[in-house]
Amino acid sequence: MISKNTLTFLSSLAQHNNREWFESHKDEFRALHEEFVAFGNEIAGEIARFDPAVRQHLLDPKTVKVFRIYRDARFSHDKRPYKTNFGLVITPGGMERGAGVYYLHIEPGGSFVGGGLYRPSAAVLNRVRKRIASDHKKLRAILRAKTFKSVFGALSEDDMLKTAPRGISPEPPAIDLLKLKSFTAITGLRNADVTSPGLAKQVITVFKAIKPLNDFLSHGA
Repeated sequence: MISKNTLTFLSSLAQHNNREWFESHKDEFRALHEEFVAFGNEIAGEIARFDPAVRQHLLDPKTVKVFRIYRDARFSHDKRPYKTNFGLVITPGGMERGAGVYYLHIEPGGSFVGGGLYRPSAAVLNRVRKRIASDHKKLRAILRAKTFKSVFGALSEDDMLKTAPRGISPEPPAIDLLKLKSFTAITGLRNADVTSPGLAKQVITVFKAIKPLNDFLSHGA
């Protein structure tokens, strides 16, 4: 369970995004961060019940990754030092493997849960595109499935090329899928959902819905 203190802390951090404020609230951050890590491990254990790949890698410390609160602002115009969200990703063997992920994002007024592949490396993207080119009907069946559509609606198309990828004809029947640079699906969480005792169950329901997509994306990883 995630306490209301998490949303309160993140809201305050958004208003006071500076080192002085953060250092004076660091003990609070550490306690909430530990709570979030524990929640992530709990969720991973539940995923292992229906995802054999996660079950196989459950003891691998790379399988559950909680993102750092510190922003890398070196190459950004936005110099705020801290993220204003908590995020975690669960994927068998770690993100470097290039398999589909389960993702949870906690942010006041902007929380969401979902998964897939977000901006994978060139090698992983090439592997996925080859899979789509050879078996796009299977991916379309996953996206048309009643459970997937009821939870997510559709894949996100925010990260898509305007034209066919280099080396790919613009004519294939799967060109709409091949133009994607990310393969993600998400659904929003209300603040009340985040602090509800039923959050874990709600998140697991979403993760069960994303698993067929993750399986497709992870083929050959």
